[in-house]
Amino acid sequence: MEEYLFKTLLIPASALIVLFLPGYALLVWFPRKDKDPIQILAEVLGLSLALTSLAGLATFVFHLHLSGYHLAALYLLAALLAAWGQVRRRPSFSLSLQQLFILGAFFLVILWRFYQIRDLVLPAWVDSPHHVLIVRKIMETGGVPADLSPYLPIPFYYHFGFHLAAALFAFWGRFSPAEAVLILGQILNAAISLSVYRLGLALWREEGTAFLAALLVGFVSQMPAYYAAWGRYTLITGLVLLPLVIARALEIKKAEIEKPQIIVVSLLMGGLILSHYLTAFLFLFFFGLLFLSLLYKCNRTSLQKGLILMAGVFGGLLLTSPWIYRVWSKAGIFIHLKTNWPGQLLNQIYFEGYGSYLLYLLGPVRNYGLVVLAGLGLIQIFKDRNQRIFGLWTLLLGLGALPWGARLAPFRPDHIAIVLFLPLCLLAARALVALADRLTSLGWSQWARPIGLLFLGALFCWGLWETRTIIKPETVLADRADLQALHWIEKNSAREARFLINGTPWAWGTYRGVDGGAWITPLTGRWTSLPPIFYGFGGRAYASEINRLAARVSRLTGCTTAFWDLARENGLTHIYLKYGQGSLMPEAFRSCPGLELVYARNGIFIFSLL
Repeated sequence: MEEYLFKTLLIPASALIVLFLPGYALLVWFPRKDKDPIQILAEVLGLSLALTSLAGLATFVFHLHLSGYHLAALYLLAALLAAWGQVRRRPSFSLSLQQLFILGAFFLVILWRFYQIRDLVLPAWVDSPHHVLIVRKIMETGGVPADLSPYLPIPFYYHFGFHLAAALFAFWGRFSPAEAVLILGQILNAAISLSVYRLGLALWREEGTAFLAALLVGFVSQMPAYYAAWGRYTLITGLVLLPLVIARALEIKKAEIEKPQIIVVSLLMGGLILSHYLTAFLFLFFFGLLFLSLLYKCNRTSLQKGLILMAGVFGGLLLTSPWIYRVWSKAGIFIHLKTNWPGQLLNQIYFEGYGSYLLYLLGPVRNYGLVVLAGLGLIQIFKDRNQRIFGLWTLLLGLGALPWGARLAPFRPDHIAIVLFLPLCLLAARALVALADRLTSLGWSQWARPIGLLFLGALFCWGLWETRTIIKPETVLADRADLQALHWIEKNSAREARFLINGTPWAWGTYRGVDGGAWITPLTGRWTSLPPIFYGFGGRAYASEINRLAARVSRLTGCTTAFWDLARENGLTHIYLKYGQGSLMPEAFRSCPGLELVYARNGIFIFSLL
């Protein structure tokens, strides 16, 4: 019990160190009197993620390997800079009662996210194993690695902002990589609502509208809560940063020019690129629209603002240019403009039932209601000249979620569909406030408040009830029984052990694990016949080799000649099976000569090859 309480206390302490200290050490030197403490908190969090990502990039570029002592010294330096800035600049952080309420609501979103994953012992679904593996590799390397050997013989050119933050969170809190991914992932998921609040204020300067949008994101919308069921932790990190950098860009357009704006935009832009490539593309798209609107005005002030904005964006591109070059050199062949026309069959372009899948991603029913409200909000926002760019950006994103038209591969319409919640919740909040104002103007002021509160109460109860079980059983690969078996493997098998595990065909011609066997490599470092789906980043030859092996395993029926041939060729030492999962069942090996059942608990069976 005492150990549990101690680890629970380490969560907020580690979060403050990783998500607050670096950003505050910088932002305290550029105090903004026009921003309330909640907006400052949002930017501090975003800058912490950005600075962490850029520092990680420096370890890769300069081949640095940071030890625990190095990290302690760097964070001590950040603490000293923050303290010095606090003394020299003396920023004030007075919170009104309403702002205290907003801050309390944000912490409730964090608690709600943890409640939603209450039954998980490991992060869910097929992306999570490779996220944990990357965090493990970063912790062992002491920086951003060039490859994932010895676990996977593939180069590393993935966005790593979340993984680096999770590795630091694990270091300070003494968490395992899996614990750090699961815990930090929920904190950042909740932080999206904080960033949306910041963007809402940049759009309208109306605290109530911005707060309502944040609440819709936190408690009503299906996304981003459902990201926990997919393990979309890198996208979560990108969506924490995206509203912040859009807010800064809008303020450059609207307000007086401040020199620190370039620095902050450059850092946020750099962090965005290193956190998630799709969110970086979405901001560049927004930046293009905003820049063109400034050029269209064709006056000195707008051109000056356009140049300031461009300097900030290109500063971020310059800071991350070594990584951009690496990604382009490794995966540039997959980046191209693709056009699909309505006459083409979606089943051939994407996969079977793709149209229904897109509708599913925009749902369920309460989400369709948000889409309708957002449509009304879109009409409202187009009436305001200063907000039309955001409305146009949202409209074009909606078109990008359609299965036809032009798109930038490898991004697909479903990738756009799952991030639409961000502008939709902002526009829905705007529409609700506009409807309340309309009722008041019609002389229904005495009815507007109770009707509005009743409607919002019903909407939030609906969202809370349906998202209380956001994790679907089919997305949980490992339960407590699997976790116990994985601990047993860690303690009772050699580092060189090689495991046969069950798999099943997955998207785009790959295979995925179906049970705790998918977690053997990320948690224990042991080799498995089917690695995490990240193996697809290793090139066609390596991916084809893994696919051939997975296909052979799927055709096995038990202790046959085909099995022993496969075992000899791959040096197998163990078999990991879970009753009821996969094509291979434990009964097929129980009476097999040459195998010994060394573990049989709660439906998990591990055989050793003698």
